[in-house]
Amino acid sequence: MSVKKENIYEAGSPLTRGLNFLLVDDDDICLFIHRRVLELSGYCRSARSAVSGRNALEILTHLTNGDSPVPDIIFLDLEMPNMNGIEFLEAFQSLDFVHKESIAIVLLTSSVCEKDKQYAVSLGVAHYLTKPLTLDALHSVVNSLYNCKPPLPVMIPCH
Repeated sequence: MSVKKENIYEAGSPLTRGLNFLLVDDDDICLFIHRRVLELSGYCRSARSAVSGRNALEILTHLTNGDSPVPDIIFLDLEMPNMNGIEFLEAFQSLDFVHKESIAIVLLTSSVCEKDKQYAVSLGVAHYLTKPLTLDALHSVVNSLYNCKPPLPVMIPCH
């Protein structure tokens, strides 16, 4: 699966409108950390969470039938109950909706199984990252997908 790169300076491009993310992980702490990194990144328009591959497929099916934005990037864990990351990737291949080809899937996992990594790449995974998500890793992924420089740091007031 190849992700369609767009001119980031065109009106309506992913980076001028902000990126929509789907985080797929069964670990609440990881979801919290990864959502926080997305919020601090300067890229995030929206971030949804799914606790399994099956849950992610349900969300995608619902998003493609409604007015909610389809994710630009899916961060996917490999090891989850009910439907793991590999099973999700296999099921994702059979989905049919308009913007499917523009979704980049990035493995974000603690798994170091080289066989799983190679198989995931054969199923169209754009990148492979080791948990936890960091700002540097996110900037690297976004730069490679959209050929851009990182946004200016977001200043969050301390309370």
